[in-house]
Amino acid sequence: MSNRVRSVFVKLIVVSVLVIIVCATGCSGGKGLRVGTTGGAISSTAGATVDVTNTTGGTTGTIGNTGGGSTTSTTVGITSYAGTVGTTGGTIGSTGGAGDGSLATIDGTFMSVSVGADGNDVCGIRTDGTIACWGDNIFGESTPPAGSFVSVSVGITDACGVRTDGTIACWGNDNFGQTTPPIGTFTSVSIAGNYTCGIEAAGALLCWGDNGFSQLTPPTGTFTSVSTGFVGACGVRTDETIVCWGIGFSEQSIPPPTGTFTSVSVADGWACGVKTDQSIECWGPGSSYPPPASTYLSVSAGSESVPCGVKTDGTIACGGDTNDFPPPAGAFTSVSLGGLIGCGVRTDGTVKCWNLEPPHGSLQ
Repeated sequence: MSNRVRSVFVKLIVVSVLVIIVCATGCSGGKGLRVGTTGGAISSTAGATVDVTNTTGGTTGTIGNTGGGSTTSTTVGITSYAGTVGTTGGTIGSTGGAGDGSLATIDGTFMSVSVGADGNDVCGIRTDGTIACWGDNIFGESTPPAGSFVSVSVGITDACGVRTDGTIACWGNDNFGQTTPPIGTFTSVSIAGNYTCGIEAAGALLCWGDNGFSQLTPPTGTFTSVSTGFVGACGVRTDETIVCWGIGFSEQSIPPPTGTFTSVSVADGWACGVKTDQSIECWGPGSSYPPPASTYLSVSAGSESVPCGVKTDGTIACGGDTNDFPPPAGAFTSVSLGGLIGCGVRTDGTVKCWNLEPPHGSLQ
């Protein structure tokens, strides 16, 4: 079962329970269901109006179902976005498809952005150091703490960031202790959904949360970067070599490539890295479609076997078949993938998100 399918299944169970509870207190034939704008199922009978209550500080909007699958727009306190509602009810915020909250365009300027592994949650660090998140908020994963941060990483229903004082703050689901960080100072953090790894100020790796795939036993030594995936993680040592750990990599016959690297990005059992000559190399199952040969500044492996990288000229290039859903034009400073969603920070600091493939689910 893929990481994306697992996360969607868990979220659908939670949303279904919430809908049953709400309907038990006031849903009757033809009337709209009040829900939060931060994600979840929205369903109604044909011709009904769904009243969308904003929980993040914006105005309240409505999605009207005309019985014919109309396209409408709702304001969520960020910038309005379009979604298609089916004749007997549609789903918004649970499948990573078009109209999903993670594709909303948020105002302001950013230094970096991180897309959750399932593509349903996005967080970014604004130029003033504060974090803004959008998309699903079932477990509070889109409600970051206040303060100033230097980096952020989004998992599936959780997220973590490194504050300017080096401490780590996490929020969202904590079912495995993945959002209960240790005391100390860190230079970076990466959360995969059930576990988290960070690089301590002295350079050593420290991981916490679920150890179902032996992810919590990183190698010794000093590191400059780390990236976590659902079944394993990889890090770049201070000598610029790459090492990986966890069942997702230990059971493979394909070890990390030799050579020197500046960064690494891990997906679900496979990874890509930027070499010191600025080329990209990918390894492991699902790595058959690396970005085209060129020189790159960074790479994101995502979770759907479609890696993308920022080239030295600032443009984004992706592997796989992206002819129908190419990355946006223009110059970018960073890119992040998750599920079927990609987001990048333009050179002017604005964030642009797009579909990597035809959206799944009812909003197509």
